[in-house]
Amino acid sequence: MSTSRPGLRRFIKRAGLVLCILLAAGWLTTQRRGVFVRVYPNHLAVSGGGIRYLRYPIAPRRPPEVRWMDEPLDNMHLLPHVVLSKKFLADGSQVGPDWWFDMPFWFLLLPVGVATLLAWRWDRPRPGQCPSCGYDLTGNESGFCPECGTEVKA
Repeated sequence: MSTSRPGLRRFIKRAGLVLCILLAAGWLTTQRRGVFVRVYPNHLAVSGGGIRYLRYPIAPRRPPEVRWMDEPLDNMHLLPHVVLSKKFLADGSQVGPDWWFDMPFWFLLLPVGVATLLAWRWDRPRPGQCPSCGYDLTGNESGFCPECGTEVKA
């Protein structure tokens, strides 16, 4: 990361940390309960440690619905998973979703967490540099950074 934009670096680090905390909290919270959202013809269930998106191409029109799920989804897959599931009755009508997609929270948390960890690690001042601006202090004996005026330890 460049040392010329400390405000942007600080924002990226803090936003990554907040996103990691929210994803971890969502993962833990949805182990026992879930949220179900239906907006015709799409269904979204956040439960069982992941997110499941279902698409019903032939479904009766119902008003949008948001509700708590008392029982979590027990068949949430450990990896992202797409299921194509066209089921037809004897009369030729389709039953159930056309397809659905599972995305576990850990799969989202892993890349965000690694990127946030790297951002925090890369932003540390190197030995011999000013902790505030990154100026090279080799040979400086004054105790102050000549670039920004920050007091530095020898």
